Formats: sequence, C-alpha cells, structure tokens
Amino acid sequence: MKFLLIDDNPADRILAQRLLAQELPGMSAVEVFDEAGFARALEQANGYAAVVTDHVLRWTVGLRVLRRIKARWPDCPVIFFTGSGNEALAVEALKAGADDYVSKSAAQSDRLPHAVRQAIERTSRARRLADAVRHRDALHQFVERRLQATSLEDIYDAALDAIAAALRCDRAAILLTDETGVMRFVASRGLSETYRKAVEGHSPWPAGVESPPPVCLANVCTAEIQEGLKSIMAAERIHAVGFIPLMIHGKLGGKFMTYYGAPHDFAREEIDFSLNIARQLALGVERKRAEQALEESERQLRLVTDAAPALISYIDRNKRYQFVNSQYEGWFGHRREEIIGRTMSEVLGEEAMARISPFIDRALGGETVRYEAEVPYREGGTRWIDAQYVPHRLGSGEIAGIYALVLDITDRKRSEQAVAESEARFRLLADSAPVMIWLSGTDKLCTWFNKFWLEFVGRTMEQEIGFGWTENIHPDDLEHCLTIFTGWFDSRSPFTMEYRLRRHDGEYRWVLDRGIPFYDANHALIGYIGSAIDITDRKRVEEALSEVDRRKDQFLAVLSHELRNPLAPIRNAVEIMKAPGLSKDKFDWCRNLIDQQVSHMARLLEDLLDLSRITRKSLELRKETVDLGQILRDAIQVSSPVISAARHSLITVIPPQKLPLSADRVRLTQVFVNLLNNAARYTDDGGKIELMVRTGVEGEGSSGENLVTGRALRVASSLPDPTTETRDSKLSSVTIVVRDNGIGIDADVLPRIFDMFVQGEPRAGHVQAGLGIGLTLCREIVQLHGGTIEAASAGPGKGSEFIVKLPMRVR
Repeated sequence: MKFLLIDDNPADRILAQRLLAQELPGMSAVEVFDEAGFARALEQANGYAAVVTDHVLRWTVGLRVLRRIKARWPDCPVIFFTGSGNEALAVEALKAGADDYVSKSAAQSDRLPHAVRQAIERTSRARRLADAVRHRDALHQFVERRLQATSLEDIYDAALDAIAAALRCDRAAILLTDETGVMRFVASRGLSETYRKAVEGHSPWPAGVESPPPVCLANVCTAEIQEGLKSIMAAERIHAVGFIPLMIHGKLGGKFMTYYGAPHDFAREEIDFSLNIARQLALGVERKRAEQALEESERQLRLVTDAAPALISYIDRNKRYQFVNSQYEGWFGHRREEIIGRTMSEVLGEEAMARISPFIDRALGGETVRYEAEVPYREGGTRWIDAQYVPHRLGSGEIAGIYALVLDITDRKRSEQAVAESEARFRLLADSAPVMIWLSGTDKLCTWFNKFWLEFVGRTMEQEIGFGWTENIHPDDLEHCLTIFTGWFDSRSPFTMEYRLRRHDGEYRWVLDRGIPFYDANHALIGYIGSAIDITDRKRVEEALSEVDRRKDQFLAVLSHELRNPLAPIRNAVEIMKAPGLSKDKFDWCRNLIDQQVSHMARLLEDLLDLSRITRKSLELRKETVDLGQILRDAIQVSSPVISAARHSLITVIPPQKLPLSADRVRLTQVFVNLLNNAARYTDDGGKIELMVRTGVEGEGSSGENLVTGRALRVASSLPDPTTETRDSKLSSVTIVVRDNGIGIDADVLPRIFDMFVQGEPRAGHVQAGLGIGLTLCREIVQLHGGTIEAASAGPGKGSEFIVKLPMRVR
C-alpha cells in the first residue's frame, strides 16, 4: 500500500516513515514537500491508502490540504501529524474531516502508526459497507427494472446502469453469442465504434469451456495478453478491464465488460457483485427471449389459425371457449372477444349443440373424435361440417379441455353429390356404349371398366381393376403395351396403342386402345379415361390390302420385264434385216423371230385385257356346244412345245365318247393350256404330267400314256373319234385333273393360289415365268362356266394337282 506524506521538513518526513515502517512494513510513502509535488500527487487516479500531513507548511496550511484531499478522494483517511498544533486546532481539523490528530512530540509521535492503521481500517470498513449498500441498491434496482422490462434493450440498459453505479467503472458493455457462436456487442456505454468492431468476437475463454471464471486485468499494460489487443485498448485509453461470463441455459452465452481509465485493483466484493449482476442479466435474457419466442409463437399461431379456412378453438371442461380464430367472426358474426368466455350453446345455439354434444362429451372423456355431420347453427344456417376434437390432457392425466378443428364441407358435399350423379349418368352411358371403356387413377391403376369390356373378356370388375386387365393381353404384346401406357401416363399426354386382347371364348382379338388424361377444375390430374374397339376384321382387311399391293407391285415388275424381253430380239432382227444383200433364209429367220416375239407380246396383252375384263366383271363367253375331249386335245397341242422342251412325259386319260359342254371353246381351251403350261414350267426336266377326265361311268373310256422324249411328243393312247356322240345322256358334270410331280406348292400359298398376282416362291433351277394372273383367269373362266377349280399339293417337292369340275350339257 502507498500513503501520501506531506511535510516540508525532511527530518519530520524521515521520522514519519521510520515510525510507520516499524508498525506497517507493507506501506511505502509518496513524499510531497511543495505545491508542485502536491499537484502531481492529486493526479493519481487510484488514490492512497492514507494521507499524513503537517499543518504548518511553507506553501499552505494543513486544513487546505485536507479540503483538497477530501474533494479528490472523499473516503481517503487523513491524519494530521504536526508539531505546532493545539487542542483547538485538533478539534477544528477533526470537524473538517480529518480522521486523527497526532503531535510530533516525543511523547505522542509513537501513536502515529496506530492512528494510521485505525484510520485505514475504519475507512475500509466504511467503504465496504458503502460498497455493499451501493451494490445492494444497484442490484435491487436492476432486478426491479428487469422484471418491468418490455424488451431486451430495456434489460441491457438496466444492467449497464447497475454496473456503472455499483462498480464506478468508466465504461461498460454487454456481448452475447450469436447463432454462429461469435460474441457480438448488444449494448455499450462510452466505447467507440472502431473499438467495438476491432474486439467483437474476442473471448478470453476457450471454446466449449463449462465453468468460465471471471477474468480481471488490473493493469492492461502489464497483463499477459496479445499485443494487438493491448494496442487496441491503449488507443481506447483503457487501462483496466473485467470480463464477466454470462451463463445462459447452463452454457457460456456471452459476457459483460467493465472498463477503467486507470489501473484498478478488483476487490473480491466487486467480483461477487459482478457475478450476481451476470446471473440476473442472464436470467433476464433467458426469460425475455422465452417471452419473445412465446409471443412470436403465439403471433405465428394466430396468423396460422386465422389463415386456416376452418374454425379452430380451445374449449375448457365447462364447454366455454378460451380461444377462437378469426373464422368464428365470419361464421357467427361476433368478434372473437365477444366469443371468448361464452359457452358453446350460447354461440352455436341449442339445436346445433344437441347435434354435436355426444361428440364433445366423448372428447372430454379423453377420446380423439372425428366426424362429419349436418349441423343447424343458430346463426349462419345449416352447414355440413368435418369436425375433429383432440383432448388436452394434463401431466396428471386430467382432461383440461379440447382442441377443436371444424371445416365447412357444405360445398364439398354438394360437389360430391353432383359428382355422384354425374358418375352415375356417365356409367349408364358408358355401359350402353358398344365400345370398351376404362378409367384409371393418378397411380396408373385402373379403377373401372364398363359392361361391354367385362362382357368382352368374360371377367368380373374385381378381376380387372388395378393391373388385372393386363392378364388378358397377349404375352407377346404385354411389354410393349405397358411401355406405352406408363410412358405416356408419366408425360400426361394422350396415347394410342394396338394389342391383342383375349376374348371370353379364348380368341385373341386385335383392339385399338386410346387414352386421354382428364383433370379437375383446378387443372390437377385426376387420371385417364380410355376406350378400346375390336379392329381384328379391319386388321385382316388391311393385311389383305397390303398383300394385294405387294402382289400388284410384284406383278408390275414382272410385267415390265415380260414386255421388255421381246423387244430386244425384235430390235436385233430389224437391224439384221436392214443389212444389204440379206439372204432369203436370213430374212425368213428374222421374220419368224419377229412373229414369235410379237405373238408372245400379243398373248401378254391379251392376258392384261382379260385381267381388265375380270376386274370390271365384263368378261363375256361365246358359248356353243363343244366336245370336252376335243378342247383337251387342242390344249395338249398348244402346250406340246413347252412340254417337249422339258422332256416331260404326259399321261392322259380321256373317255372315247363325246363329252358335250355348253362352253366358250377358246376360253375353256385357255384354262387347260394354262394348267398344262404351269405343270411343265414348275416340274424338273424329265418329269411326269397327268391329264385325266373322270365321268363317273365305269367300263367306258380308254387310257393312254403320252411320252415326251426330247422335242418329240409320243402319244401312247388312242383318242376317240371327235364325231362320236356320247352314249350317256345322264351325266351332269365332269371332272378334269391335271397332276404333276413338280416342285409343289407351299402350304401358306395354297389357300391363295388363285388370287391375283400370287406366285409361289422361286425354286432352284426354276425361273418364275408369267404375270401371276393365269390361275386367276382359270378360276374366273371356270366359274363363268358354272364350274369349280381346286388346287392340291402335299407340299414342296411333292407335286401339284388341279381339279376342274364343269357342268355337262344334258340332253
């Protein structure tokens, strides 16, 4: 401790120091012996433990020194130590505020250490008592202001006032930890913005510390802190500082700071008071934050409940409203303040209360209740409601009341009724429609099928809904069908797909299925609606037309080839005939060649004309009575070059008697020429061809074998005289069979062999000849004669057989 020794006599100063050093060894003196030294001593910020002064000084008197000391440090003890005083001076000095008066005489000077000790202890007791009173008053005022505070800022101001009043610090500040864990200024006194920005975020405690102690720096200049922080405090003229932790919810949540403009010894009482203030400040922050959070929660609750399109309320056990949202005003025409505290019967009406009371009683009994009902309210009319009551159960288990949520579903109920009526009309119409109709929801699962669909597949609604309908799809079409269905469903787009659907009789039928999305009034997807029709017959027609187109294209290609082939030899023959000095043999050869090729082209053109006549149904017959045997012999004669060229053997079975027909000689001969030519062309060289006539009369007719070797035709059978009349006038029909052992007919071609442009697949060694219309002409000519023609074959390589049946002329 330091004491101030004021005396202009060096010997007396030495005496005083010696006396005090003996009794108070821890004290050191600051000597003042003139006005300048006294002025410097008064500049000491922290004051002195005591002042010992002489009364008579060359530059002043002790009473003046006393007044100036008390003016600077009111509670600093002052002891007069003088050799020129008397009792009257002692009384005057004590009245002026001196703590004691000691004479320098040898008899009394020894009392100086005791007087100083007594004065220091007395002053210390008085200072501690004053500090305790000041701390108590400051804490009491702070607590009162904290309890009355309406905001955190009010609490901060009250805390800073209490800190300044109790601790007599020059400046103070409060910092709280933000959501990022950084301590930031929330309130301060006397600090510059530059300083606040420079030290914001600083903490003397490590992160995560559980019980941070107060940190007090009595002298910043000598403290062991960062030099940068020292420089910042020096610039702010801070020489002592206290860091007091704020424990919020059991964790370090901030700090408050006390600043001194001079070095300051922090007393234990100051630190204890600071911790009390910190606890009250933290408590105030916790409660105010909780209140603000509660107010914000209540505000948000009010906003949410008021924005909700429903009645929301809290009803106590006595069925009185304790909370209602703004919707009650719109429903019942009363402000919420007028509803709070009133019973449900008073607000809703007795008739409405009678309707809902059973549900209220169940909820007050502890049951969560939800129901829909039509309720006749006293005000607002009758409404359909969707109500839910949730019991409010206390910790003791007692039911304190219920939370009520009530929705007006009147419009929904009307809409549901309208929708139900509309759906009934739709389903009646859909069940009457001659198409298959289905519905699906937003989950892609089908929810309904009309009567026509169910009858078509022969299944129940329960079997079809969901993905049950896919069980009817042909396995080869299922994956493709589902890919289209789910893909377009996801894109919310219409779709069309074709697949095979199993009918109730087990037959798979082609259907065309179209689906379109449908939406509600708010453009939200409801699902898909689709219709399917049986297109099997159409598919068959399309396939037939496609096949006709294909055969037509093939026919045109063959026709162009067949017409172009004769032109080359004709052109060559013409060029040869232009040569000078052409011999007669050469000329005749050219003429014959041209004649042959022109005849070939004429036959092609005649076939085309016949085709045109067939297409236009204008092919006419020039009927006359003819002998079938002669027609067959004429046909054999025409086909002989083709048969002999391939070295085929021809076997004929023709009755010797006449077989009269009413027929067009030329057309009927054309039929058998075509059949014989086809047999020759589609049989490997050296094959066998048979031509047989069956009349159904046994023992009559003869058979023979015509052998073809090389280019010569040898007939091994005897033919009847063409003039011989038939002896059987009872025959009504005759059958002619042309059979070969050639390449045969594919099973898939056989049913279509008489269709226009149809030709079998080419075989090795056989060039396809003709236009593919010969058999069509045969069929048309035979049918125009009232007959039939059939084709038979055991398959490729097994030969072919054509059977012609013609009506005979009966006499």
